[in-house]
Amino acid sequence: MLVKDIMTREPVIIDVREATISDAMEKMRGVDVHQIPAVNGRRYTGMLNYREIMRRRSLQLTSKAQNYVISTPELTPDTGIDDVIRLLVDTGLSAFPVLEKKKLTGIVSRSDIIRNLEEIMGSRELRNRQIMSTEPVFVYEEDNVDEAAVKMRGLDETEIPVLDKSGMLSGILRLDDIAADTFKRQKQSIQGREGATGDRAGDKLKVVIKSASLMDNAEWVFPEDSIIKAAKIMGSRRLHIVPVVDHEMHLEGVVGVSDIIDALDQ
Repeated sequence: MLVKDIMTREPVIIDVREATISDAMEKMRGVDVHQIPAVNGRRYTGMLNYREIMRRRSLQLTSKAQNYVISTPELTPDTGIDDVIRLLVDTGLSAFPVLEKKKLTGIVSRSDIIRNLEEIMGSRELRNRQIMSTEPVFVYEEDNVDEAAVKMRGLDETEIPVLDKSGMLSGILRLDDIAADTFKRQKQSIQGREGATGDRAGDKLKVVIKSASLMDNAEWVFPEDSIIKAAKIMGSRRLHIVPVVDHEMHLEGVVGVSDIIDALDQ
């Protein structure tokens, strides 16, 4: 199988000559992707990656997008999928540009691999228990989303499971939902509108948001399920992790995109 068989063609791009980081984040959120090729005019210059952006602890809406562009390997439509998987593992990046005659024709990402996992694996079988992380990090519904964001950055992930008081899975919290809420409040502040009341830290208004207020409904898999089931949930819900639970809904582990990619490289 080759890159041209699974790549995303005619991807949304952003011209970074005048774009701000707010422009880039809104564009990614608008098309529900976590990476976007950056161009200067018609020339490909690198990739803007949501995960890399969110590693920054302080984000300003007016920061220049070009300051966040990262260099990536450049692939061709005839690059083999095995080579892509190896590059994903070796570089830790989530997507690569596909160029033909120096022209950007598409991108290939971890999500493209996940969407085509069943065909890539062929007759090979793997169960969630074989690849899942068995010491999952999570937050409770009452936890502050800022604390959740710190945990996600520490894991280099963009989602985290949310548990209720009894320790049962109740939802999934996305880093981009936290970022969207933060950007919304920054815009309100810039426009002179006061946000919700909260504790003051210096001259700045500190708003406490609980994880339960931003979390999404959870989907899950069991340890004995095939990783194909986890991949299908990832694809349909655009998730990067899927909680693994026992039959009483207690969290036993997490299967992530990186776990699947690593397993394919074995």
